[in-house]
Amino acid sequence: MITASWLEDVREIAKITGVSQVWGDHPAWYFWISDAPGVYALELEGTCCMQYKGKELFQAALRLKCYPFVNTDVFGTFSFEERSFLQSPFFDSTHTPCFDDRQKIPANLFTVAALQYTVDAEDTVAAFTLETVDTLRTTFDDKTSRTCPLIDKIKTFEKGFVDREVPGTRIGYVFFDRLLCLFSAFCKQPPQQVISARSGGFEHVCDNAGHIDCVDSVDNFSVQLSVLYALSDTPDARKRIRGLAEYFRNGNQDVSYDRSFSGGHLHSQEKKSEMSIPLNSQWWTLARGEHRSNLVSSCGCS
Repeated sequence: MITASWLEDVREIAKITGVSQVWGDHPAWYFWISDAPGVYALELEGTCCMQYKGKELFQAALRLKCYPFVNTDVFGTFSFEERSFLQSPFFDSTHTPCFDDRQKIPANLFTVAALQYTVDAEDTVAAFTLETVDTLRTTFDDKTSRTCPLIDKIKTFEKGFVDREVPGTRIGYVFFDRLLCLFSAFCKQPPQQVISARSGGFEHVCDNAGHIDCVDSVDNFSVQLSVLYALSDTPDARKRIRGLAEYFRNGNQDVSYDRSFSGGHLHSQEKKSEMSIPLNSQWWTLARGEHRSNLVSSCGCS
């Protein structure tokens, strides 16, 4: 998909202005998107192999972070610590962490969603899944003082104060949408199935000792959106899509939207799912196009 980001027309449609690998101890990438509220970081968390009804599936778990721009409406929804880091020398002119300092920034900061990539052992079917919470909320259950020694900041929060209220679905979906644009152009196959689900949400509650508990939230929802691809136009691939769809339906969440697109296109009335997340027709259109890069090297340099 990184090579797909080199295609000028695909990049323009997806409004991706830059992609950069982050050199470190695990795979990670930065993405700049012109209409996004910040710069995204996609980090590999781990991989696993599992069996489902006799079929082998490989999965990659990824963490999605967003470094919001100061002039956007979402900046104020991030925590005191996150906002303080963004306005410190720990971030450079690219609005990403300085290379020498990025390991010093706590790993849990700036997370907005989890992504998962699933593919079968034969590389016949694949799926991308976005998992997040409508509102990523952190509150304090007592009067608390928080210190950020790295940036020499301290702040006292009153009991019940909401320190973080990030719109996880909204911010996470912007990136997820563009990732699928790249994948459709790369594999030249449109989505075959879209499954979305909602379940009871949660929020984080922090005490004055810094311990954080995860508690159920009656006014918040966890969101899961899975988009499934057949990686070839064969009867076997279409059959395996049905099995993969069954795997994603078997979770504990309530499925709110489940639709197959065997015709290879998106109907206009289907551009919005039951969970109010729009489906982008470009996921289907980009799969049918002929895309060529004008870059003169295999590494992406022009």
